[in-house]
Amino acid sequence: MPPSGGESNPSEKIIAALREEVTLLSAENGRLQNLSTSMHAKHRQQGLHVRELQDKCQANSDSADEWKAKYEDLEYKLQQSTSQLAILDHRLYDAQQSKKALEEELAAFKGTSGSPGEGSEDTNSGLPGVTKSKFNDMLCELEEQRELAANRLTELERLQRQHEGKVAECAKLSMQVNDPPEELIQESPLFRSLKVQFNILYSEVKTLRTQLDESRSIIQTIRNAHLKQVEEMEANETAILSQMKSEMLSQEELYSKLRRQFDDVEADLKQVMAHNEQVLPISSEMRSLINTLQLQNKQLKNEVYRFRRKSMEAAHNHQQIADELKATQEELEQVRKAFSESNAAVLKLTEKMKQPVEAMTATATPSEAPSSEQKSSCKPESIEPIEVKAEVTSPNSSASHLAVVSFHYVRMPTNKVASSDVGYGFVLCVVSGSWSLIIVVCCVRGGTCTLIIVYVQGLTQLSWRVSAGYVKTRAGSHSAQLALCMFSSLAWLCACAVLIMIVLMMATGMHVMNQKIVVCIMRVGLAFALMRPDREKSPRLKTISDKIFLVIN
Repeated sequence: MPPSGGESNPSEKIIAALREEVTLLSAENGRLQNLSTSMHAKHRQQGLHVRELQDKCQANSDSADEWKAKYEDLEYKLQQSTSQLAILDHRLYDAQQSKKALEEELAAFKGTSGSPGEGSEDTNSGLPGVTKSKFNDMLCELEEQRELAANRLTELERLQRQHEGKVAECAKLSMQVNDPPEELIQESPLFRSLKVQFNILYSEVKTLRTQLDESRSIIQTIRNAHLKQVEEMEANETAILSQMKSEMLSQEELYSKLRRQFDDVEADLKQVMAHNEQVLPISSEMRSLINTLQLQNKQLKNEVYRFRRKSMEAAHNHQQIADELKATQEELEQVRKAFSESNAAVLKLTEKMKQPVEAMTATATPSEAPSSEQKSSCKPESIEPIEVKAEVTSPNSSASHLAVVSFHYVRMPTNKVASSDVGYGFVLCVVSGSWSLIIVVCCVRGGTCTLIIVYVQGLTQLSWRVSAGYVKTRAGSHSAQLALCMFSSLAWLCACAVLIMIVLMMATGMHVMNQKIVVCIMRVGLAFALMRPDREKSPRLKTISDKIFLVIN
């Protein structure tokens, strides 16, 4: 909407006033710039002039110091000459006084020499000789003083002439200092240095003039651009004024609306403040309750974290126990497999042993052991076999402890065979719940091969069975290899302990063994049996078993 005539007049007046103000400010700015440049130029000239005067003053002060020193020297010499002149004057005055005295004495002497009288003649008869000699001396001294005074006078005249010449020279030099010649000034190094500086400054002034012309042209372009910008600003100002009027009207309406809203909000605020004053104790109680609940929540979180950590540890322990149980089950399967193989080998061996034993018992005589001659003929005497069977049951038998002990002892006739072809062994087999143990010990005894098998059978009850017999076997047989393999597991300690206890029981007639001792021996045997019984998986154990096999053979 275009502005009306009443509204355009004030804006035109403002624009005209702004233009006048801008022109005045630009004129004042130009005047101040010109004044600043002129003042800078004057300051530069004054600075150069001051420097020149300072240099001249310094040179004059230096020359004045030199002339002052010369003047002081001349004054000192003049003082010396005046002092010498005063001394000579004093001496001259003394000489004149002595001369007057001598003249007076001489006149007196001449007056007294012509007076009559006898006494006077007598008295003065000796005086003429004395006074004459003294007079002659005084005359000589007077002549000397006259010559000395003449010399001093000539010297004083010479010094006076020198003093006059020096004074004239000093006046001449002072005139030269006050008004030096132009040639001397031009030939002086100070003038030359100032001339060089002037040339430099003149070149700088030329460059500054060129820069001034360039700056003037730049200022003119800037002024033209400024005028264009002012015109654009004036055009924009009219548009902005109209826009501002419309915005002011809208802002006034908005202000009235906001004022009403503010009154409403103020009333609501008063109501809320009154309500807050009533709700303040409730809010404090709620804050305390929230704080306590937050504290309890933190404690519960800590407990949850602790239980979670415990559950993780329990899961980890459960996993470890499961792994250990799995490893134990695998070892148990291996031991059971070895046990089944050893049982099969023992059964085969017992079947093989029964046939030669039955044949030997059929042909043997009831006599005792053969003599040394019979042994040399390799014809053993057959005797009836003695078989002893005994079963001992502990009074406090249970499923987890030693329940039945049964052993068999069979003595067979001795056959002479080569020591390199036989072996002597023990086998121990233990089964208790999920644990099983197999131990075989082989050794050589004379020219016989004895195989003793000790094993445990049954899962609910623990029983022992001992069988003994003399069996002829070869070193390369399966039973001997099995015996040596089991012997390398270091379980022979348990087998020897069990055999020693059985022998003691048989010798003393004991039928009941100490249950605690047997359980302890079983634990030791289990510990040794679990030490890597597999011969094929351990090369070190294999080498040990091979060495033991060679020693036995």
